[in-house]
Amino acid sequence: MAINSLSASSYGLSGLVSGMDTETMVEKMLSGTKSKIVAQQQKKAQLEYKQQLYRDLATQLRNLQTNFFSFSNPTTNLLSDAFFSKMSAVTESKYFHATATSNAATGTSRVDFISQLAKAAKKTGTKKASGELRSSHGSAKSTDSEEVKKKSAAEDIVEAIKKFDENLKTEIKISVDGSGGTKTRTLKAEELKALAGMTDSQAAAELTKLLAKDDSGADLGIKVKSANGKLTFNTSGSGQTIMIDTDTTGKALLGLGSTNVKGSGSYTTKIDTRQLQPGFQVQLDGGERKTVYLDLSDLSELGALSESDLNTYLSNSDNVEKVQKSLFDAVQSGMEKTFGGAIQVTRDAATGEMLFSTKDTSRSFTITGTSGVMDILGIKTGSSNKMTTGMRLDQINFATALKGNDFEFSINGEDFHVTGDTTLTDLMVQINNSEAGVKLTYNENTDKFSLESTVSGEGSQIEMKQIRGNLLTALFGDIKGNTSVAGQTLTTSKTVEGAKNIPLDSTGGKVQFDIITADGRRRSVSVSVSPDKEKDGEKFTNKERIVEAINAALEKNEEAQMAGGIKFGFNGGKITITAGHEGAAIIAKAGPGTVMAQLGFENGQSNIAQATTKLGKIGGLTIASPNSLGLTGTSTIQDLVDELNASTDPTLKSYKFDWDANEGRLIVENRADGDAALNLDTLTGIKGLNELFGGDKSSGITFKAQTETLNTVKGQNSILSINGNQIERSSNDFTYEGVNYSLTQVFDGRQKDANGNFKLADGEFSIDKDGYYRDEDNNLVNDDDGNPRMKDGSEIYAYDEVAGEIDITRDTDQIYDGIVKFVDEYNKIMEKIHSLLVEDPDYKDYLPLTDEQKAEMSDREVELWEEKAKTGLLRGDSALNAIWSDLRSTIYSKPSGSDIGIYNIGITTNSSTEWGGQLVIDHSKLKEMINSDPEAIRQLFTDSVDGVATSLNNAINRAARSSSANPGRLVALAGSSKSDTSSSLYKQMKSIDDNLLTLQDRYDSEYQRYWSQFNAMEQYIQQMNQQASWLAQQLGG
Repeated sequence: MAINSLSASSYGLSGLVSGMDTETMVEKMLSGTKSKIVAQQQKKAQLEYKQQLYRDLATQLRNLQTNFFSFSNPTTNLLSDAFFSKMSAVTESKYFHATATSNAATGTSRVDFISQLAKAAKKTGTKKASGELRSSHGSAKSTDSEEVKKKSAAEDIVEAIKKFDENLKTEIKISVDGSGGTKTRTLKAEELKALAGMTDSQAAAELTKLLAKDDSGADLGIKVKSANGKLTFNTSGSGQTIMIDTDTTGKALLGLGSTNVKGSGSYTTKIDTRQLQPGFQVQLDGGERKTVYLDLSDLSELGALSESDLNTYLSNSDNVEKVQKSLFDAVQSGMEKTFGGAIQVTRDAATGEMLFSTKDTSRSFTITGTSGVMDILGIKTGSSNKMTTGMRLDQINFATALKGNDFEFSINGEDFHVTGDTTLTDLMVQINNSEAGVKLTYNENTDKFSLESTVSGEGSQIEMKQIRGNLLTALFGDIKGNTSVAGQTLTTSKTVEGAKNIPLDSTGGKVQFDIITADGRRRSVSVSVSPDKEKDGEKFTNKERIVEAINAALEKNEEAQMAGGIKFGFNGGKITITAGHEGAAIIAKAGPGTVMAQLGFENGQSNIAQATTKLGKIGGLTIASPNSLGLTGTSTIQDLVDELNASTDPTLKSYKFDWDANEGRLIVENRADGDAALNLDTLTGIKGLNELFGGDKSSGITFKAQTETLNTVKGQNSILSINGNQIERSSNDFTYEGVNYSLTQVFDGRQKDANGNFKLADGEFSIDKDGYYRDEDNNLVNDDDGNPRMKDGSEIYAYDEVAGEIDITRDTDQIYDGIVKFVDEYNKIMEKIHSLLVEDPDYKDYLPLTDEQKAEMSDREVELWEEKAKTGLLRGDSALNAIWSDLRSTIYSKPSGSDIGIYNIGITTNSSTEWGGQLVIDHSKLKEMINSDPEAIRQLFTDSVDGVATSLNNAINRAARSSSANPGRLVALAGSSKSDTSSSLYKQMKSIDDNLLTLQDRYDSEYQRYWSQFNAMEQYIQQMNQQASWLAQQLGG
């Protein structure tokens, strides 16, 4: 510790009058107290030195304990049986790997054959899961003819192109500024569209015509020329400046970047007329998104046709073909220019639909674009030829289309429920983290799903069952199980009506509802509407205006358009929502304060039939009286289901009827296996049930038996023979007789006879593939009871070659290395303790330094001095002597349960007193004992009562245990670095601190007293001098 200098504030000026060295005199007068303080500080410093020496030794002992008597260090733990029993297994086989445990027996083990590896049950789809990416236009029904479907598709294409053209609102203002002022020509979108698809020279000629006059009809005289892929705009006069001002599309068309331009006399730019064409983005293999432009100039004149003229035009099948073919040619050409054949576009000869694919089937692409352009293509933005795990199920283009939006299934008895909003990733997580014991994976290269058991062996299995929907079929293909047929969503009408005469005072907001289309897909529609300040002011107060605003927003909403279009309107004072397609169901979202609530709709209001809906409200259903089910027009849908299930009609017994409240549809399930047909319209007095349940009006409901088409791998055990014993395991990784095996390949080197049977070593019989004994003529061999004899596992086969041998030996190197390392560390501690006990007491001549003394010395001199100040502090220390004796006697004592002591294995104590109890190893003898009798050495060290390691561990605890409740000797003396309030040295140092406080108070008090006395003396002398001076003056001095 640092011994601080003593100091106090001076209370006066030293000898100012008397001329005496007051400071020195006070210091000498205080020297007695000061010396007592320094002595106490030096005593404390010596105790701190001792404390650190004790603590360092305790740490060294605990390190020895951690390294050699702790199960956290298994390779050096002399307390562990496993340390002395470590076995080594060596094999050169390529058919298995082997490692030995401590329970393995020494010697050679043999793997005779491996006839079968363990496998986990696995099911993989045999077909690609992703469907063809194809265009889909038109709202025709599935029952319509191909001609009707094609015409409907052509109508949609023309309508989409017309909407795109109408939404292209770009303008380009080109001005000429000269001495005569500024003249401006505004090129409208209709004029610019004529440039689409033109060559540079054609565009230059067209622009020259357009820029001949300004907006007022005066001469403008701008001429446009083309050269080297660029257009140059020239003024007709000198000193004139060209200015161009336009929007984003116009800038892209003229290559202006992000700023408008101003040029003197002329302006040159590279024009890109593709900006006026429909363009969509394609991302190939996750790379850069590239834009594909469509040249649809062949169809541009159709946009001007009236609805009736267009209908007449498309009544000609050749014109329908022209529309579809023109779109196909434009898409194919655009893809070819952009991707050079990597993405292929073909046509379905029957439907005229476009099919998108890649030349290399392993590649993937995604198509995105604005709703207007995607409507022209007839595909949904984000569509891909392959699925990604981040997609929602209802976004994925499955080869087998999903039916409905609600899916229930079970795997190995574990039930799952997901919806179309569930992503593929979430589906995998839900299955893989369940108790089903399987893992679902998707291979992007093969585009197939696999379901594999998480455990291998014969006990592993995968059983799948679809409960609702067809998700498993979409993922894997056909799945075994009972088949069911579901009808379309039942609606009571096509329109949902709000209440009458609801007052409206709205600032707008979200208009939200769900729509379920006839294919069972549920879409959420949400559009924002707000008042037009010029027409409405701050709030909507006119229902016609808010309906107009909602419809305008819906026309731009992708989900609404994909659902066939949705219109808000009026019916006798009520606001209505009408679906574009028959059979579509609408569900209003009308929470308190919402726009939908203000329009008079209730939350959840829908045209979906409920279980309580009267049968008389269901279109297409005729109920006569009487009828075979006892129903009337006031009976409910639930009554219908109950009566069908309760019917005694034998034709209905094999079927189960149900009502799907979520999707609003009726379901019928075939309870029996095999193909089946059910005609519900044969029931007396009821017509229309076939269609309600998803069947054909006349032929009824057809059930096709499902046969599993999956690629199935059955779970199987590994089968092998070890040392002549045939065994089976559910895994390829297992432990047998203390050896860990990991099987990698099948190998069977057993000899076979002429009949393909396995020969036995005795040469008399063979074993066939079914396990029966056969003689040399391949006849069955009977046992004593006259039954065919079967193998019992004791057979010894004849081998051409075995799968491999394993040499198992005890790892004596670990034992030897561990003991040698322990002795080295033990000797370091014994040497340290002995040196502390016998070193010369130099500390007596090298008392701890004060701060004043250190200031007069170099750092190296201080270091050397402090080393001497510590030397000999623990000479003859009773605590150290007791620890040293305890360790020495402990290691040299023979355990009562052992036939040998440490001295019998080549470890003895050096006889020289200078060695202080250190051990000496006879390495040859130690190795010999380890190799000849490792068990005796194990017993010597690990005996739980008084083994060497056990006893030494206890001795270290007695010396250095850091427990506050039961500390070791050194910790009791010096404490630990973490806390120290009860050790002996702490208490001694605390007593010294108390003495130092007393002495310091005394020192301060004496210091003040002495200075006060000297200051008073100085004042008296000053007074005497003044009196003497006065007397001298009076006497005439």
